[in-house]
Amino acid sequence: MKEKKPLSKPMLIAVTLSISLLLTGVSSPSLVMAYVYDTFPNISTKLIPFLLTLPLIIEIPSSIIGGIVATKMKKRNYLAIACALFIIGGIGPRFVNNFYVMLGMRAILGVGVGMALPMATGLIPLFFPDEKEQAKVFGYQATFVNIGGMIMSMVGGIVAATYWKNIFFVYLTDAIVAIIVLWKLPEPVIRPAAAQTGAPAEKAKFKITPVVCLVFAAALIKGIIAYVLFTHMSLLIINEGIGDTITAGTAQTCIMLGGMLIGLVFGVIFNKIKSHMIWVCTALMAICYFALGAATSAIVLFVACFFHGVSSNIQNSTLSKYASSVVDREFIPIMTGTSMSLNFGGQFLSSLVLGGLAGLVGMTATRDYFTLGGIVCAVISAISLVAVLYVRAKSRGKAAVE
Repeated sequence: MKEKKPLSKPMLIAVTLSISLLLTGVSSPSLVMAYVYDTFPNISTKLIPFLLTLPLIIEIPSSIIGGIVATKMKKRNYLAIACALFIIGGIGPRFVNNFYVMLGMRAILGVGVGMALPMATGLIPLFFPDEKEQAKVFGYQATFVNIGGMIMSMVGGIVAATYWKNIFFVYLTDAIVAIIVLWKLPEPVIRPAAAQTGAPAEKAKFKITPVVCLVFAAALIKGIIAYVLFTHMSLLIINEGIGDTITAGTAQTCIMLGGMLIGLVFGVIFNKIKSHMIWVCTALMAICYFALGAATSAIVLFVACFFHGVSSNIQNSTLSKYASSVVDREFIPIMTGTSMSLNFGGQFLSSLVLGGLAGLVGMTATRDYFTLGGIVCAVISAISLVAVLYVRAKSRGKAAVE
């Protein structure tokens, strides 16, 4: 039997990053929610939003379980199942008229996306073990996801113009991902840690170390602080008279554009200021929130949203990089799946946590939420900087003694 020719480096990067397209477009039906309310007048208005949020809820346990399952089977077979569930759950609602069946289909979509999550980031360190190259590919992933989001939004708007349920056809684009995965994705070579060191073979276990807990905590906190923008941006725009829905759409585009552009240079920045990444990007997010809290014009809003996209995607890529480096290679899918789940969990908790904090300190106006978010980010940035300086001073002290 003829051996498969190894993929070139650019092709391997493209194939690996194509999986990230499965993470885009989950919220595409948000473009047609008004029509959903009109089509199902007998369904509770509290239940209809679940058409958007149910997949996000399902993603959390699916990515944790998926990360565990992914360590037990071939990655290509695992991703083929994820792609199949994504396409069935994505397109399915177009062909049904019962709202509850549509919800069931959206739940299947959530399982597919949740399964893809550990692989979208987990395969990068498996295929690209070199630290500098790995950082670049993590940056490219952010660009890929944002480009995919833009394409899905544009295509969704076009197809939904003829009939609102046609919005679900956007998920057909991911049939291309399925074809690429089945045709081109190689199986990564994973050598257990014991085999690499020459130690006697024994069953490896995923260990919850203090560093692992720190990465998990960082992922949860990141979700809480970064999501303030998405939960309160439209309220700021409308309530403060800054603009309308077109303004909100433009602001959303600015966020994606910032994330897309920073992804192209993330690897270069990370390799230069590695240990300072967290406090620098969190400080940038604090500045964005303070600017939004004081914004009175659309220009300030757009600039702040652009740099929020920059800082948020630096945080995402940095956390993915650290999450994949604190465990043995065979457990990377578990680590990345769990950290991304906690990030999503933080997004759900964002309004609850910051809303409760705002109530405690008496900051309840729409602008106050952004100011409060800025204060929280500034505190986290300061703590991160102190931690970096402390670790560096300790290392220098040890070196001096030796």
